Amino acid sequence: MVVCAALVHSYLLLMVAAIWGSAMLERWIGLEKGWAGRRNLLLGAAGVAIAAATCVFLLVDRGGLVPTHSFGQFGMPIDAPWNPAIGGLARFLPAYAQAPDRQMEAFQYLGAGLLLLIAAMPFSLATGRETIATNGSLHRRLCWLIPAGTVLTMLAITHRMDYAGVTLVHIPLSAKMVAALDPIRASARLFWPVAYGLVFAAITAAYRLPPARGQLLLAVALAVQVLDLGGLAHFTRATASGARDPSKWIRTRDPRWAMAISAAHDVTIMPPNAVEQLDLFQEVAWRAVDAGHPIRLVYASRSNEVTKARLKREQQAFDRGDLDPHRLYVLLPQAKLPKVSADRVAMLDGVRVILPRPDGRGKND
Repeated sequence: MVVCAALVHSYLLLMVAAIWGSAMLERWIGLEKGWAGRRNLLLGAAGVAIAAATCVFLLVDRGGLVPTHSFGQFGMPIDAPWNPAIGGLARFLPAYAQAPDRQMEAFQYLGAGLLLLIAAMPFSLATGRETIATNGSLHRRLCWLIPAGTVLTMLAITHRMDYAGVTLVHIPLSAKMVAALDPIRASARLFWPVAYGLVFAAITAAYRLPPARGQLLLAVALAVQVLDLGGLAHFTRATASGARDPSKWIRTRDPRWAMAISAAHDVTIMPPNAVEQLDLFQEVAWRAVDAGHPIRLVYASRSNEVTKARLKREQQAFDRGDLDPHRLYVLLPQAKLPKVSADRVAMLDGVRVILPRPDGRGKND
């Protein structure tokens, strides 16, 4: 499972590895009493650790990933679970904006209803009784997730601790350490398993109360949650209003887009920047995929040395006017038009493009 997670995503690897580590700790302390069992546990753990480290080494080091040196920029403020951060999304708790130089990675606010359940959990556990729905070992076993939750929370907060938009502590890290932590630069999402565990423990704790009290607590929590997050629901509907538009294409409505992409062997954007006009890039990429033709860049959170060098060579060739006759060039506003025959230049939906030559002759014009 750890190796599989390593092959999917670095964040998933950390989540799974932390939980797996807590499970191994539970077996070491609570289940494996003899040396033979603990020795086998150590050997198994070492094997998994080596395999996961090998995957990471091959993907990160040999994969030539380019560090962004932005670890901590997307970290989670300490108050994120009870701070909506954006005004108007929640009704009951005040929203404090994040620090200006820190980007919001994810909406970590749990909602007043779930916070109420979590606050009531110690009382529910202390005064309630064990039931069939809450087997006596359930919450004791959940305690073994505390080591995993602690590690994930620390990584989510990063070396910079913010509260209500103010930086309280900033621990300096060396350049090598920042580069090593770069695969988890958007680390705030590492808190998600911790939030899931807290909510699961709080809900199941309510079932330990007498039925009338437990039902009342859950009903009140649900009502408070719905009332609190009404603004978030409205915001979500507003941002998703484009889904009501039956048009398949918004930025690339001109029918000549389909003809130009179908006539090309591949498609690129100059300068090779996928995010500057992301909506344009996405539609061009979708059209290219529909036509079965590759697009030569991608919207990725990280790049690698090989891709970076290739895109640089293609940019330099474009600047020299050394154009591929089979390629469709989509130009961003700042792109300087190279020397090219007038019949290859077109304006589609306000976007300059250099069309592929119909005969494909020559490398330039």
